[in-house]
Amino acid sequence: MEYLMTYGWAILIIAVILAAFDILGVFNGSAFISSSCLSTQGYLCSSPVMAANANGPNLLSFNFEQDTGQTIYGVSFACSASSNSSTGMPNANTANVFQFATAAMSSGFSLNISGMQCYGSNANLFQGNPIGAVFAGTLWIQYTTVPASTIV
Repeated sequence: MEYLMTYGWAILIIAVILAAFDILGVFNGSAFISSSCLSTQGYLCSSPVMAANANGPNLLSFNFEQDTGQTIYGVSFACSASSNSSTGMPNANTANVFQFATAAMSSGFSLNISGMQCYGSNANLFQGNPIGAVFAGTLWIQYTTVPASTIV
């Protein structure tokens, strides 16, 4: 009984501290993982979410904004779960790799992309990402700073 009274208070305090940490989410690993994209200066990629697709592989949705001070033209996107080791780009043999083309994006313009297909290194649609899991991949942006009407 003396042993319990002497050390019981210390054990109770430790239990209360551990319970508080659990409530605050300290033991939840996903609390430390950012839900954002890393991009270069002038571009913002936010809220990337892998959504369920009843007809096949999961689809990527995100918000893209450009603030470079100039208008960019022919903007399209590609997603790869892994990259081609020689060029870093998604496999060029895959049909329609670049999707969601838009004619022009002025500086400060925001674009919501929903339902984008991601490809694996074997040029097939990526199917290895379960819903709710962290997705690590590469988002490729293809554009030009010259309007298509001036290209000869």
